[in-house]
Formats: sequence, C-alpha cells, structure tokens
Amino acid sequence: MKLNTIVLLMTATFVKPSLGFSCEVARNDIPEYDYYGCKWVGAAPACGSTDARLGDCDKDGRQLLSTTKELSISELCKYKVLQGQCCEEYGSGCWIGYKRLWCKSRSCRSKLSGLGKLQSMDEKNEREEF
Repeated sequence: MKLNTIVLLMTATFVKPSLGFSCEVARNDIPEYDYYGCKWVGAAPACGSTDARLGDCDKDGRQLLSTTKELSISELCKYKVLQGQCCEEYGSGCWIGYKRLWCKSRSCRSKLSGLGKLQSMDEKNEREEF
C-alpha cells in the first residue's frame, strides 16, 4: 500500500474536526506587533506547509507568527516563544509537514486597509486558515 493511501486512511480515522480554537499572543519584545485571534493551521497527521515566511501578511490582514517547521511545539513553549493558550490549543503533532500559527495583526490590517485591499473577516467565508 502506498504511503499516501496510508496517510489518507489515518487522517480519516484520527483527525478531529476543527473546533475553531483561537489564542492570544502578546509580543512585548517587539512593541509594534499586536496579534489577536491566532489559529493553528494544519490538521495532523498531514499538516501541509506554506510558502509564506515568518512575519508575512496575507491579503486578509493575518500575519504568520510561528511554525513548527524547525522547532516542535514543546520547544516553542519551553523557550517562551509562545505561551498560554497558543501552546495548549496546538493539538496533535504532524507526521508530514508542519503547523502554522496565523494571527490577525493590527499592523497588517492597518497597512492593507490603507491600500484598500483588506476584506472584512465578517464578510467572507473563512478559508482553510480559519
């Protein structure tokens, strides 16, 4: 049996539906950052990946704050890169790929709304990220 088939079968068996968890992150070490409504993107065991880099903003005013690409959730929380709810709401670990923490960002939303590119989060259906 191919690995893809095994992963799909395990995903169907073990993945819980998303409950829409969000967490709050305060980065006091970088005052201009103001994050809220953060959500982990990627469903275990096959979590996927992204081309976005840390700090990138998407077209909806969300910013990529953290990933488990290079550090595990345990390491991110142990070294205080993340704290509290964002550590607790991570969920199951990934066998393939990694999870991404996307947060609504006041600085991203300000930049985009000034350019007339920001869509209201309430006016559109939530995509995979949320």
